[in-house]
Amino acid sequence: MAATGLDFMTVWAIVPAVIAILLIALLALRPRRATAGRLSRGESWIASLIGAGAMMAVVLGVITLIWGAARSFGEDPSRLTDMPYSGSIQRFADSPPIVDAGYESAWLDVTDIPLGARWLLFLEVALPALAMVAIGVAVAWLAIMVIRGRPFARALPTMIGAAAIAIVVAGMGAQVTGAFGRALVVEDIGVQVSTGCDSEGPCESLGLMALNIDPAPIAWGLGLALVAVAFRVGTRLQQDTRGLV
Repeated sequence: MAATGLDFMTVWAIVPAVIAILLIALLALRPRRATAGRLSRGESWIASLIGAGAMMAVVLGVITLIWGAARSFGEDPSRLTDMPYSGSIQRFADSPPIVDAGYESAWLDVTDIPLGARWLLFLEVALPALAMVAIGVAVAWLAIMVIRGRPFARALPTMIGAAAIAIVVAGMGAQVTGAFGRALVVEDIGVQVSTGCDSEGPCESLGLMALNIDPAPIAWGLGLALVAVAFRVGTRLQQDTRGLV
């Protein structure tokens, strides 16, 4: 297990670093002058570093997809975290200045998880990873276009718009699929097992559904969509300018 973890960390750290070094070497180590439409060497370094970071994000997104698939479909029993489980902690509640105390989640090692629940829990990891890949590709392409002196390529606004949609779908979808995946696991376990109520003590229960929506991905997606619109306008202006020359 330790060797496997070490191999994963090695790939996670070395592969993106190698890609970053190659990108910087290929794109930035060329003499440039700060003329019209051209970048200086320092500006080229900055753009290349951003592009390298975007490529690192793409690689990490792919690795996360592979790791999520292996964890979701290859492990049995599987460890599920953030399972809705409510109860109180009396020893803390009796210690001033604490008025009351409790817990809202737990982790479980569960075997024979239904296939539908496995897919939903995989999507909880896969959707953000796919969004990372989409954003990384868009940013890397933009960095390359900037270095080449053509930041307003025709396909770029479409790519940025697709990345904006990916942010919203991934951010909201991951929350929903994770909640429903855990709900299917709780339903498969059964009410008698998931509820541990003792008449002589506090009642603890493994909840069926816990969905706390964070709308932040919507705001990020709308902001990136506005950037896509701005690039669309820039593309039109660039075409009009070329027509005048």
